[in-house]
Amino acid sequence: METAILERMSGPLCEVVTGQMGAQMVLEQLERDNLFLVPLDTTRQWYRYHHLFADVLRHRLQQLQPASVANLHLRAARWYEQNQWRTEAIHHAFAAQAPAEAARLIEQEAEPSLKRGEYLTLQGWLRRLPEVAVTARPRLCLFWAATHVITHDLDVAQKWLACAEETLAQQADQASDEIRAEAAAIGAGIALNRGDFPRTLALAERALASLSAQNVRLRGEVLLHQGLALSWSHEPVRAARAYTEAGRLALQAGDMHTALLALFNQGSQHFMQGRLQQAAATYRQALQVAVERGAGRIPITSALHRGLAELHHEWDQLDVAAGHLQEAIERAEQGGLPRMIVLNDLALARLYCARGDMAAARSAIDKAIRLVETHELPPRYASPPAAYQARLWLAQGDVESASAWARDADLDLVGEPSSLYEAEYLTLARVLVTQGNAPEAQTLLARLRAGATAVERVNSIVEILAVEALAWRAQGEAAQARAVLERALNLGLAGGYVRTFVDEGDAMRELLAELRPHVVDSPLGGYIERLLAAFDRERRTPPHDRASAPPPAQHQAPAHVEPLIEALSERELEALRLVATGLSDRQVAEAMIVAIGTVKRHLNNIYGKLGVHSRTQALARARDLGLL
Repeated sequence: METAILERMSGPLCEVVTGQMGAQMVLEQLERDNLFLVPLDTTRQWYRYHHLFADVLRHRLQQLQPASVANLHLRAARWYEQNQWRTEAIHHAFAAQAPAEAARLIEQEAEPSLKRGEYLTLQGWLRRLPEVAVTARPRLCLFWAATHVITHDLDVAQKWLACAEETLAQQADQASDEIRAEAAAIGAGIALNRGDFPRTLALAERALASLSAQNVRLRGEVLLHQGLALSWSHEPVRAARAYTEAGRLALQAGDMHTALLALFNQGSQHFMQGRLQQAAATYRQALQVAVERGAGRIPITSALHRGLAELHHEWDQLDVAAGHLQEAIERAEQGGLPRMIVLNDLALARLYCARGDMAAARSAIDKAIRLVETHELPPRYASPPAAYQARLWLAQGDVESASAWARDADLDLVGEPSSLYEAEYLTLARVLVTQGNAPEAQTLLARLRAGATAVERVNSIVEILAVEALAWRAQGEAAQARAVLERALNLGLAGGYVRTFVDEGDAMRELLAELRPHVVDSPLGGYIERLLAAFDRERRTPPHDRASAPPPAQHQAPAHVEPLIEALSERELEALRLVATGLSDRQVAEAMIVAIGTVKRHLNNIYGKLGVHSRTQALARARDLGLL
């Protein structure tokens, strides 16, 4: 009855919980007598009671010894802690209704959880604690703040950061100095995600100057934030150095979330500078590192798959792009990452548009804009969806809506355009050309091109030149239009740019055809042929919806297969289906965003319910039963 509080049992654990010796012999005797005990491994180390029997025992325990339940859970928690299974220890501390004990254990497990990318698990634990249990521990406040930075709940993150700083103000010792440095690091993350780059850099410098050399994980995270702020502050060389060092430290610390973000931003820098093949290689290398480190499906890999989707989209390999984008969407949704979801929706809208499904494209971009508003995302996330919505209106001939957007956007046409709003400025230039105001568009485009050239943002320069060429053509300046387009093509050739030109529509197709005779004997001749072929494919391919995965087939269990006495739970079925795809226990844990110990418990429960002893047997039995 006392051991019924345990989801799984071993001899040593039962001895600690009950205070009785010889528990292993008792377990083995119960199994031999077939008394509702299920072995969970072939070595008879771990067991569990049949679930219905366990429910009866727990009910009886509550009736006969209600005052002992909390103490039994505390004994289990301490045994699990001593044996380095803190996730299970936390579970029993909560069951014992011992928030101070749970808070102490969570503070120990928070760092490993963040390294594994299990920030949602950490949030779930912290949410169960009474606020007073968190506020008593400034480092726990910081961990609470850190998880909310990841999920972009910045007001909540700021609240917990302030709570930590308030507690620290009353302390003065070396340990408190280190936590103050950690507070500066979290503050840098909040400032970055609010778009305040000067404050990000100031706090990052303070944190790096104060954090101990042993705090490798947080130093890596701060360097990543510094790199992003430098990148948006037009210092790409310093940003690249920061990304490299951030990735090195994060890998050293085992912090896969930060390591993969650092690698993603290295790839994105290659992308922006027109080195598309190098960007693809970096993204693929990062995904390979993730798989090798058992992090192949953590939510942040969404960014890497989206990066590959955008590259293959640019190369007009739309089916490959769609595959990567589906992976990106699933992982960002799973991880509750609004920033990633917005960028994925933008990429999805572009893919739908390229395939001619304008209704689906509008739906995707509307969703992105709603999410931007809900989470009050900063310009680097908010500006591109707003710009693309206006481009969709232009593509459909809705000049009135696009013109209304241009008026409401209130973009500065006199000062230096900010790169944060580059997508909107480019769309504004397209609107001006459509309205017959090409000279004003050219003035704006020249300023945009100067800013992009200053920091070697080739990706932007190619697109700016393509729009400039169309602006010249709209004024009847055919020779000038061809000259500007030739410059764009010379820059785009090495990277293999396709959609940047094709997405400009029929006017670009006609301009390419006009330029072709002038460059027929140069490398650009073949490039233009490829681009015109892409236009022809698009014209021949009828509009269609993005292919969606078919619903899983509903298998019926063969008549001769004995049905289960006890059904698998939804989470057990989820774990089983992930195992069926070939994932390891750690990869299943990452996909489900739980601790690996939780996955092992699910699998042991599955084995017990299916009456098997291995993965292979479990999968075969599950298929016979129609569960897969």
